[in-house]
Amino acid sequence: MLSFGAGRAPSVRAWSSARGRAGVQSTERRRPPADAPAASGARSRRTLPGMSTRDAAPGGAAHPSSPDAHRAPAGPRASGGAGPPGGTRPRARPRPPGAWPDRLARAATEALAPAGWAAAMPLVVAVRATGPHWALGLGWGSLAVLFCALVPYGVIWLGVRRGRLTDHHIGVREQRRGPLLYGLASVLVGLGVLVLLGAPWPLVAMVVVMFAVLLLVTVVNQFWKLSAHAAVAAASAGVLVLEFGPPLLVSLAVVAVVGWSRVRLRDHTPAQVAAGVAAGAAVGPPLFHALA
Repeated sequence: MLSFGAGRAPSVRAWSSARGRAGVQSTERRRPPADAPAASGARSRRTLPGMSTRDAAPGGAAHPSSPDAHRAPAGPRASGGAGPPGGTRPRARPRPPGAWPDRLARAATEALAPAGWAAAMPLVVAVRATGPHWALGLGWGSLAVLFCALVPYGVIWLGVRRGRLTDHHIGVREQRRGPLLYGLASVLVGLGVLVLLGAPWPLVAMVVVMFAVLLLVTVVNQFWKLSAHAAVAAASAGVLVLEFGPPLLVSLAVVAVVGWSRVRLRDHTPAQVAAGVAAGAAVGPPLFHALA
């Protein structure tokens, strides 16, 4: 018994001594080096632009003595409640400048185009010339519309479809010669048909006015981009005043809208629009008055 106990005692002591040394070693491994706090503190100090190193606090926060320390942190605005992350509120998409005026100008340009005047004026003049026989007037007017509006505009539409013209308003001056010449030929043929068939003379006079204005626009556009919109509108408004009297003076406001739309869309300069108005007013009403 005594020899057995004496034999076990050294092993127990050795085991306890080994365990103690292992605990000391693990404690030493977990203990950071003496210069670790200084190093980590130096790494966590971040300076902002315009702030010295001594103004920065550990962890990236501003020092209480620096101006940045008194700034409110980014977050939701007090008046708007909770906002998206980052403290900024999404702004509404701004409306493009001049969107509504441009749309109005585009609508006026399309509705008051020369083709529209060429389709409306023969009908109005023919119905007024035939008096109570308005159906006969519509027939004569429709025949004039065929040669003065449908055929010329059909040529333009076909040119756009085939890629020969940029658009139905023929914004490129160099492209206008062909369509204008075809239009002149069509109006001239229609004038001959109306005279041979015995159409009302005011309608014949209206077609002559349309041919004269179109001829002037064709000649000028060979070297300068005269506004056909303005010329046709001015000539038509003048004829309406001669036919229906002073109440139709309001049609002059329509001419002003047409001119504004062409300038607004940058299709013409103010000088080109003013020249078109002057040309239409100088040719249309006097010629119609002399013939009708």
